[in-house]
Amino acid sequence: MIKVMVSAGEVSGDLHASFLTSELLRLNPTLKIFGMAGERSKAAGVDVRIDLSAKGTVGITEVLRFLPSILTAYFKMKALLKKERPDLLVLVDYQGFNMLLAKYAKKIGIKTIYYISPQEWLWGAEKGVKAAASSLYKILAIFEDEAKAYKKAGANVVYIGNPNLDTIKLSADKASFCRSFGLNPNFPVLGLFPGSRLQEINRLLGILLKAGNLIKARVPNAQFVLSLSSEHFRNGIEKKINGSRVKLIYGKSHDILNASNVSLAASGTVTMEATILGAPIIMAYKISLISYLIGKYILRIRLPYFSMTNLIAGYEVIPEFVQDKATAENIAGKAIELLTDKGSIAAIKAGYSKVLSKFGSPGAVKRAAQQINYELRGKI
Repeated sequence: MIKVMVSAGEVSGDLHASFLTSELLRLNPTLKIFGMAGERSKAAGVDVRIDLSAKGTVGITEVLRFLPSILTAYFKMKALLKKERPDLLVLVDYQGFNMLLAKYAKKIGIKTIYYISPQEWLWGAEKGVKAAASSLYKILAIFEDEAKAYKKAGANVVYIGNPNLDTIKLSADKASFCRSFGLNPNFPVLGLFPGSRLQEINRLLGILLKAGNLIKARVPNAQFVLSLSSEHFRNGIEKKINGSRVKLIYGKSHDILNASNVSLAASGTVTMEATILGAPIIMAYKISLISYLIGKYILRIRLPYFSMTNLIAGYEVIPEFVQDKATAENIAGKAIELLTDKGSIAAIKAGYSKVLSKFGSPGAVKRAAQQINYELRGKI
């Protein structure tokens, strides 16, 4: 039996792993795919032994809360690698954890393929790029600049294009979606995306809800839909929105983006999805002050922007509010501007068009699966 072990530690990684799994099983239904992932990968056919999807973090000090669970998962994954001896280990995002696992896999002679690789190339961390290049058997790069950086460092890298072009799935047009959830398509719809990590949700949800109240005071017919990234977070979010007129919807993030006149979101994959859909979005990024200062002044992570769309464009296509600027007042003010100024919306969409030209062509998930299947060819 051909065995593929996957390691995806967060909600977004689980989503990408689920699409990859579906394509792998389409190519070869006899594969045994197991490892660390979440609810979506399980539904796609992964034998999920460990699930860390509800324990994703952003920041440095923020990880401490979940450190015991993360360390336990890491040692379990090492033991699983040693016991099962998979033909291939496929790593999906989740850089800190997966790079440690990659080094261990190399030590015991198991090939690793990294899909949605470490973002050392983006931060300009040459040492990190070289470390990744030397630890990994193959990198499946989703950006051309990423492929160039890793190739320069001596990595075995294949540019496959951006998988978000494939993974976006709309189940209905705006009017149909609105009707199915009791919304009026003729009135403004605002999507709320507080994030896919618990600490993101805890820091941003209150701000986004307050921003919604401020918007509602100026735009009385505004309607709000909150995208639930995982069922793990439902109870906590329901308590926080209790009594408000916000609709909570799971599993329809792309439809929510598409139906919304403007969305308010945490930093993450959602900004790239909005870019692909041409959906106006405002991004908020907020971590603990200690984490922010450590990242900026000790680790010297000094990115000009915090959304991938803006980093690729080289200017602020998506309005960003970071740290102390991520206030309800600032976010609401920008949202009202976008709701009332067609020129601002047009500028965002023009920026999206420029960025999309650098996303490659559709079919990245299929190409990723083919690369993995190619490496397994001697076992088939």
